Amino acid sequence: MSPESSPQGTVSRRHVLAGTAAALVWGPGVSRAIAETSAPSIHWPVLRLLDGTSLTPLELNTMPIMLVFWETWCPYCKRHNVHIERLYQATRGMPIRVLGATTETNADKLTSYLRTNQLHFPVAHIERRFRDQFSQRRIIPLTCLVAANGRLLQAIPGEMGYADLYSLAGQVLQDISPKISDTTRMAS
Repeated sequence: MSPESSPQGTVSRRHVLAGTAAALVWGPGVSRAIAETSAPSIHWPVLRLLDGTSLTPLELNTMPIMLVFWETWCPYCKRHNVHIERLYQATRGMPIRVLGATTETNADKLTSYLRTNQLHFPVAHIERRFRDQFSQRRIIPLTCLVAANGRLLQAIPGEMGYADLYSLAGQVLQDISPKISDTTRMAS
């Protein structure tokens, strides 16, 4: 499976790394400013989280969001979610929200899956049509980075490693590097 660029914001990991390199050369605001003004806007519904709380569109547009679409039956998602959990723990208290989204309707099955796999990041049940605004491709996991202004910066299909997720989060967080580096060293 080969990710490709599209108007929906789907890009390959190579494009993510190129964007990161451009930010290092020209400064972090240059490539991000262009992307934030030309990228499609996400129309957030009220997201009902598994823990019973909800996030309103107003709350969702207060900080950048890394949103991962996944399903309980997907073995790639299972491996990917380990890295999402690690990123979630490393970025707690930072100005980024890490969320999972699934179409799984059986709350007991979902709760059991999260407990068994020791996943603590917030998870919302979503409708398929909500996912369609991020990408028309049906590949999961699908990792999306949304700016605080609600613009889709990246939508990357397929399993990613922790370093790739770290790089993706780094597009919106200047001060993420020290904390994530410390967490990476402790986990090794």
